[in-house]
Amino acid sequence: MREVASYAERALLYEVTCTPKPGLVDAVDAGAHEDMDIFTFIKSSCVLRGYFEEFFKRGYQAEKELPLPELFEQIRQLGLEAEQAMYQVTFGVNTHKGAIFSLGILLCATGYVHKQNTSITVEKVLSVTKKMLIRLSADFKKLNLGENQSYTAGEQLYLKYGISGIRGEASAGYPLVYNYALPFLKKSKGTTHERMLDTLLYLVTLAEDTNLIKRGGSLATLFEVRKKIKNYFDHGGSKSDQGKQDLATLNQEFKDKNLSIGGSADLLIVTLYFFFLEGNDLANSEA
Repeated sequence: MREVASYAERALLYEVTCTPKPGLVDAVDAGAHEDMDIFTFIKSSCVLRGYFEEFFKRGYQAEKELPLPELFEQIRQLGLEAEQAMYQVTFGVNTHKGAIFSLGILLCATGYVHKQNTSITVEKVLSVTKKMLIRLSADFKKLNLGENQSYTAGEQLYLKYGISGIRGEASAGYPLVYNYALPFLKKSKGTTHERMLDTLLYLVTLAEDTNLIKRGGSLATLFEVRKKIKNYFDHGGSKSDQGKQDLATLNQEFKDKNLSIGGSADLLIVTLYFFFLEGNDLANSEA
């Protein structure tokens, strides 16, 4: 339990220390986030460790006869408690709300798989995850554009563009992570920072980053950023001098326009969790 929870905590810490990330908090810059810095994220990551252990425990202790959608309902309150603990140590700043959602579900699913006296694999965890979240995608389909309705930012984007964001990705079993980002990270070369940076930027080219779309005001912002990231990879990515300059330019643009790729950062955290769960170590596979 503690070992698996440590993978989640490590994923949070690796993501925030990955430098230089355009528009995001990292070891030297706050990006487009003036209300937080790396220490805010470290405090948040540390306070969540106990909750990660509890998510795993809830999955491990679940009765085999319990329908998996009910298991998800049972951990929702724990997720809210984890969020409150985060807000308490960050003085009201949202550092990891999206990560709590994903990691809470995945840790619970991991505990459930472990209870079955079988080896833990990403495939098995995702199979349980999809069954847990079978009702979640239906929540979006019930939305309508009625008057006097109060919707979250994610729900508003779904109504406007049909984008389901992290809830859609989670309900589908994190296909962008499993089919693309995780294999990309495993095949990547370079330092720990370089491999994570390239994986993060690769995720931006795949994900409908609701954070970026919301801050940019339209889908056009996402498409414009993707074009610049294509140039970044064409120039050699994080390992090239031009790629490093591209990152610096993009970071300044994001700060000037108040843009953030926070949704993609959350998916990088999920990718790292699976990477560690499989027994991989970035430091041992540099080239």
